[in-house]
Amino acid sequence: KKAYAAPSVLTREELSLLSAFAPTWCGHDNDAEFRAHFPQRVALSPAPSLGACAFVEGAWEKLEGLGLGAAIDAYDTVIRVGHPPPEDAKVDVRHQGKRTDVRFMEGRHLEEAGAPGDPEARSL
Repeated sequence: KKAYAAPSVLTREELSLLSAFAPTWCGHDNDAEFRAHFPQRVALSPAPSLGACAFVEGAWEKLEGLGLGAAIDAYDTVIRVGHPPPEDAKVDVRHQGKRTDVRFMEGRHLEEAGAPGDPEARSL
């Protein structure tokens, strides 16, 4: 029996379609015998659901006076983009909401926010 050392990210069907353009694959004939070593189909795990998301973008000061806090916090997941308010800021949760489940921000703001850990690992 032949041993095949080929990536199994392709399915039999995909290899079959490729056979017209790639009669060999990773040094092997792209034939039915070769394709039998690949999965019929790739079973992907479903991505976890975040549910209904509130996407809050921009500076926290822009929410002042809008009274959106309860509406923001009512979502399953609250995603915020931008730096958090400074610790000494008077944040009114009636306007900003209390929750932040996910936050995206620039690397230069991470130190200001007091993010723990290795600076290289924190910046995207």
